[in-house]
Amino acid sequence: MYAPSTLLIHTTPDLDRAFQALGCTTLTLQPDSGQQVLDLEKRLHGMDFTPELIVQRENLSCRLLVSGLDRFDCPKIFWGLDSHLNAHWHAAYARLFDISCATQKKWIPAYRQLGAQDVRWLPWYAPAGTWQPWSAREHGFSFVGRFSSQRPARRWMCEHLQQRFAHANPSVRDDISYAQMLELYGRTKIVPNESIFNESNLRLFEAATRGCVVLNPDIGPELEELFEPGREIDIYDSVVDLEDLLARHLADERRAQAMGRAAFERVQAEHLVLHRAQTLLDYAADATANAATGQDAQAWFTVTLARLMESGHIFAQPATVEKQAAHLPQTGTTMASRLRLLATDNSPECAQRIMHILHTVLTDHLFRNDMELNLTASMAALRSALEAKNAAANTDADTNMDAMARTFLLRQLQAGGRTSAPPAPGRENLLLAWARLLHRAGKTIRAGLPFSVKNHLPGSAVECLILLLSLHPEHMEALRLMESLTHSIRGTEQARVGYLSLLTLHEPDDWRMGLELAIADLRSYRRTAGEEELRNALKAARQQEQEKHFIRALTARDPSGLLRRLAKIETENQR
Repeated sequence: MYAPSTLLIHTTPDLDRAFQALGCTTLTLQPDSGQQVLDLEKRLHGMDFTPELIVQRENLSCRLLVSGLDRFDCPKIFWGLDSHLNAHWHAAYARLFDISCATQKKWIPAYRQLGAQDVRWLPWYAPAGTWQPWSAREHGFSFVGRFSSQRPARRWMCEHLQQRFAHANPSVRDDISYAQMLELYGRTKIVPNESIFNESNLRLFEAATRGCVVLNPDIGPELEELFEPGREIDIYDSVVDLEDLLARHLADERRAQAMGRAAFERVQAEHLVLHRAQTLLDYAADATANAATGQDAQAWFTVTLARLMESGHIFAQPATVEKQAAHLPQTGTTMASRLRLLATDNSPECAQRIMHILHTVLTDHLFRNDMELNLTASMAALRSALEAKNAAANTDADTNMDAMARTFLLRQLQAGGRTSAPPAPGRENLLLAWARLLHRAGKTIRAGLPFSVKNHLPGSAVECLILLLSLHPEHMEALRLMESLTHSIRGTEQARVGYLSLLTLHEPDDWRMGLELAIADLRSYRRTAGEEELRNALKAARQQEQEKHFIRALTARDPSGLLRRLAKIETENQR
């Protein structure tokens, strides 16, 4: 039995106990208060412990980077928890480990595209539960989670369900401890779940381990590998489906209790911390040496640090970190990270450093085929042009920076073998061209990064369009392209409601766009607005004698038939 001496970094006590139960000798390291970087060799100095396996788990309350990992010749595993929100830095940090684990299976290809080597699935888990008799469950449904202005859909869902099912004695809380949450779920029959970006989340496992019926958003095939829909959980597509499921489970307690019991047993059999610890040991047993070493490790550590600083998870002086990065062997990724770091600081020193890097890249013809560098440099030059314009600065400087931004675009087009005519000059055309290039390269969105036009350089197709729309809020081509790029990305519905509202305002006869707005509303738990938009879209289709096309399009998006019933299509067609 493989039971290595295991060094656990920034993990919780339950994982430590699980490794010990599996026969491992363990040592757990926690950062000091406020510590953002842990020098592993220095921290272990003087301790009588030689790790045969190193496991770091992401801590969502404070991020920690570990330096000096390459000095330890043993398997190293990083377990990233919020894969759906942090892939942009997880993938870089993964280069310092032999294996990286993601809680979201669907994000593994994105990790690999971003450069991570060996990426494996390791889902969330729950504490062991105890079964509570259904007769002791006083709340028809409960929800526990944080509410904020960044998560309006969560509030919309809870407010709608509380109003619709007030008779079920609902409990919605955001101010209780972990132990109190588990106790509440033990007194709850049903838990409607909500996700930020179409992910499987901890709430799914926490509610299931207490025997609740979980009504979960349809996040795709990986959910079926965790729980069996229809037997252990139920899934929904929109607030209409959610409302219907909740009503049926409240009315049929025998079926609901059976589903809650099945979910409870599935967790105890497969989804406890002991199961995840065993999987980590299995992964470590066949790990190969993928972790970067030497100056390559230093470079990836710095790239990770830069990305965490850009996203606001770690705080340091951008100019200081950039100067340190400048002394490392340069790659396109490293130079792009330096530019992004400097762009978060509006000081004259950082502005001068940006200009130095841009001129060096062009003059020395550095990394001509690197898309990340070409994009970042183009956006940095565009930022300088926009700032010069806003400051009523020298027009020649403004023009020169626009020309430089276009030069980096042309570099990328040439690198991709583009033979057709380049896009016309102009900032709008520049951003549209980059958005299309990035989408084709699979860089549509950087989920989780709170992109700010003021503080960040665009790094994805969506961010290029956000910048364009900040300059021209009703730019129709940009709005249409935004809708085209995001309509199939679950988790973007709240943002799409805004873009689609503008499009339908300008094009009220486009029933297809109206239908998209209705579905986005309903998936954002905007029941009343979604119903109104659905009927408006049907009305527009009828006026154009395209009702059959409308019904066909709606049917493809409505497997349950509830949206057709909501639009009163079947009833009216029978008349």
